[in-house]
Amino acid sequence: MKTLRHVDIGTAEFDLKWENNKQGMFEESSKLENLRILRRVRMDEEICLKLESLTQLQIIRLSLIMKIHVETLTPFIAGLPSLEYLELSALLQFRRKFRPVEEWCLEDITFHKLKFLKLVHLAISRWNASEESFPLLETLVISKCYKLEEIPLSFADILTLKQIKLIWCENKSLEASAVRIKEEVSYIEGCDRIDLIITGN
Repeated sequence: MKTLRHVDIGTAEFDLKWENNKQGMFEESSKLENLRILRRVRMDEEICLKLESLTQLQIIRLSLIMKIHVETLTPFIAGLPSLEYLELSALLQFRRKFRPVEEWCLEDITFHKLKFLKLVHLAISRWNASEESFPLLETLVISKCYKLEEIPLSFADILTLKQIKLIWCENKSLEASAVRIKEEVSYIEGCDRIDLIITGN
């Protein structure tokens, strides 16, 4: 387990004996300190892995169920010191109208090394973040987040940001905010640094 670098979970079923031994599962997670990639993990209140022990984790893709809000997970994810790629999505059965509307307020939370952020099918309506939240972000992808009203204008102040991609996002105000960020950067810096891609509309 200590040499494991990459975990990709498709569909998993656990028997009763495993379900009743969650404490042992938490203890075993400490053996994954060298894990680099963790994909397709279903996040619920009985998550088996203690995220704080995964200090070498660079890539993570998480699927959220309806009971789990993005703000609940944020402090744990942001605490991963090596994280460079993050994808957050809602599980199929909890997408769109089935998920309650959320706000994502980062306040003083910082993703220190994150370069790539992808949000898929999340029910976020408002997003409060500053340039300090993502100091090294290069790419932002938002896919099918139909309720999201806008990208924070502070993203224009992230000097490393190179690309914003919107995929099947129906809210015109979200699209307008992305255009505004691109124009703000062009006006301040005198160059077309941000590549804005809008598809599926």
